[in-house]
Amino acid sequence: MQLLLVAHERDSTRRLEDVPAEVSTMFESEIWVNTVLKAALVRLATLEVCGSPVGPSDLAQQIRSAALNQFGDDLWDIREDIDSDRVTPFTVFLSRKVRMDPFRFYVSYCIEQMRQASRRRRFATLMGVQETCRCLLDSFAHRTGKRDTLLRIEKSLAGALSLIDADLDSNFLREVPHIDPDAVVFGLANSILD
Repeated sequence: MQLLLVAHERDSTRRLEDVPAEVSTMFESEIWVNTVLKAALVRLATLEVCGSPVGPSDLAQQIRSAALNQFGDDLWDIREDIDSDRVTPFTVFLSRKVRMDPFRFYVSYCIEQMRQASRRRRFATLMGVQETCRCLLDSFAHRTGKRDTLLRIEKSLAGALSLIDADLDSNFLREVPHIDPDAVVFGLANSILD
């Protein structure tokens, strides 16, 4: 729990305006580690509170899942995080001089996870990547004053998605049907509670 509190405090108190123009490798690594650590520890704490036993294999699985989910969530929320001055691997990458590309990491990590999964899980992961990227682009579509950020995002996404042979210019992402996983989960929870 102590690690979770430290990770949460770092996440909630850091502001993008306080990050220097050129980020040290150590600070950049700390942002990435904190992102995954916070996400994994929240999941582990939830398991503990629910009375589920947590062993070493559970810890490894939560860290793998947390990286996938948290980077996807941070990608989806780039516009909101920029507007709120939040420090994430994506907002730092888009606004500061850094070495690690979270766009490429996210897509590469999804590809790696897909290699180890069943055919249906691979398809679901690819759909998730497409939906996350499409919603990110849609969130910037009608905004003026953020055009340079949008262009940098599009360039970064194009490079990352080339890893899975996706072409942004072909409207590949926009052709995917809209899926809102949160709405599905909340709808399921509401139907159970009703």
